[in-house]
Amino acid sequence: MKTARIRLALAVAVMLVCLADGALAAGKQDALRSGFRQPPESARPWVYWFWLHGNITSNGITADLEAMRRVGIGGVLMMEVDQGTPKGDAAFGSPL
Repeated sequence: MKTARIRLALAVAVMLVCLADGALAAGKQDALRSGFRQPPESARPWVYWFWLHGNITSNGITADLEAMRRVGIGGVLMMEVDQGTPKGDAAFGSPL
């Protein structure tokens, strides 16, 4: 009789552990789904942003940055490139 009670107590304990583990797993899945739908700032993608040989304006920069923020871009790697375009008025790294 004593052995049966011990086995029953162990079975109940194992069942409770399994239920708790299942609840934790469900919570982790919810966190994963939530993180995928709304990634934290640290997980947002970066993009290359090429400025073509000084052909840039403050309005264009503002429009680009607002659009990148709106779609969830987290940062940029900005480069001034020539690509055979005529030289624009804005010198790289200077105020516009």
